[in-house]
Amino acid sequence: MHLDDAAALSQLPGQDYALTAQDLKPAEPRIATIKSTAGKLGDEAEAKGQLGLAANYFSVAGDAAKQQAVRKRQEQLALKKLQPDIDDAKRAAESMRQQYSDPAKVEAMRKQAMAMQAAMQAQRPSPERAKQDAGDLQKELGLK
Repeated sequence: MHLDDAAALSQLPGQDYALTAQDLKPAEPRIATIKSTAGKLGDEAEAKGQLGLAANYFSVAGDAAKQQAVRKRQEQLALKKLQPDIDDAKRAAESMRQQYSDPAKVEAMRKQAMAMQAAMQAQRPSPERAKQDAGDLQKELGLK
């Protein structure tokens, strides 16, 4: 942030004074020290592989080029880490595409599903039979 910007931000409603760039001049050496320290900490964080932290330090240091480079590297590492999952998903999608692109195979699977549904319904007792079984169980347990 430039000193003029800082001075403009300091002019809040209800204040009886306003800072000028001249008022902030004494802070310039301290700001330079902070930026220099942030740059060094950014380099250390980058060396340790703490890329998000490094990018934040470079931002404080005002080093947009390093910040952008670290963010780009961070994105590349994230993509590299996710690549096996992406490849697996692509293979699964291709397999499904091949499996379901054959109309004859899809029709055979539909018929198989219908047959399984019919078999399950055939095994299910009719509502009358279920009622009779429940009544028999109640008698057997002495509940009726």
